[in-house]
Amino acid sequence: MATAILVHGAWSSPADWRWVAARLRAEGVETLIPDLPSHRHWSADRSDDVQEVITAIRSAAAPVVVTGWSYGGAVIGDLPDTGLVDRLVYVSSVPEPVETDSQEESSDLASAPWLLSPDEATVVLDDAWWLSTEEVAAFPEEVIRHLREHRRRPITRAAWLAPQAAEAWRTVPVTIVIGRSDSLIPAEQKEWVRTHFDDARIVEGDHFLPLLQPDLVAEVICETFVPAN
Repeated sequence: MATAILVHGAWSSPADWRWVAARLRAEGVETLIPDLPSHRHWSADRSDDVQEVITAIRSAAAPVVVTGWSYGGAVIGDLPDTGLVDRLVYVSSVPEPVETDSQEESSDLASAPWLLSPDEATVVLDDAWWLSTEEVAAFPEEVIRHLREHRRRPITRAAWLAPQAAEAWRTVPVTIVIGRSDSLIPAEQKEWVRTHFDDARIVEGDHFLPLLQPDLVAEVICETFVPAN
């Protein structure tokens, strides 16, 4: 038995992995999808999200591949060296070093007009705005229906704006999958990934690969499994 642990992004939920999870389970891969505390409790921070993933890892059958989408990439990057993870898969996300200016950039992003602040502790994508954009209008109907049924959830600022605290990607094998049209990842970061990692894949697509290309994401995850020691 092999296990895939899928870590959702900011404003997301485990439901956004539904298509990827279905394909993995059809291949006989046990699939766990933690619900990050930063999206459930106003007092949670990044360390709480990391601990939720660690709990899933400790309950998983080897070999274990942990996949983080978008903000989920920051979470898996903060994982301690438990010796229980065989590979990290970054989807629409880039491994970040501990010393980074991403916190400052995130702070700027947190004031974007398309974000709402339900309270002082949290921030969320403006669903009414996002669902009316041309970008979402071009999504398949079943994805649009899913997004209307599963509205974006607030994330705590303490989790989202936290600087990277660890570099799990330096000690665990890594696979990176980034959409060529992903506007949230600058071109220089895509080039850095391409030149610094052995398994970096720039594919046709945007930031929403788990929703729009679940077959591709599931296939990549399945390819990364190695025999348990």
